[in-house]
Amino acid sequence: MIWGTPCVLHVKTAFAVVGFVIQLGSISTIVSLFLITFMLVRRYLQTQRKRDQWKAEIEQARQVQHVLIPDELPRIAGFTIESEYRPARDLREQARRVVAGRDSHCH
Repeated sequence: MIWGTPCVLHVKTAFAVVGFVIQLGSISTIVSLFLITFMLVRRYLQTQRKRDQWKAEIEQARQVQHVLIPDELPRIAGFTIESEYRPARDLREQARRVVAGRDSHCH
């Protein structure tokens, strides 16, 4: 090798396999598309699992809320006690309220 002369490296970019010519560019494109598809399917399945878990937790919370409200309310002289069941769409919506009525009674 003489200083100043470029060294050229020849790399074979096409191969003949069973009568077909396959180029390295085609192989890399196919591999890339396969990997992207694999990652997208994996993310989709993870998202579905999380969504199913979330739905199950919300349903359990609704069942617990329903159990906490008694079928028959206690009777206390001088008080009117009422109950209304509205299932929460979100766990943050859980709240209890005591409201004074027009007749100065707590509702």
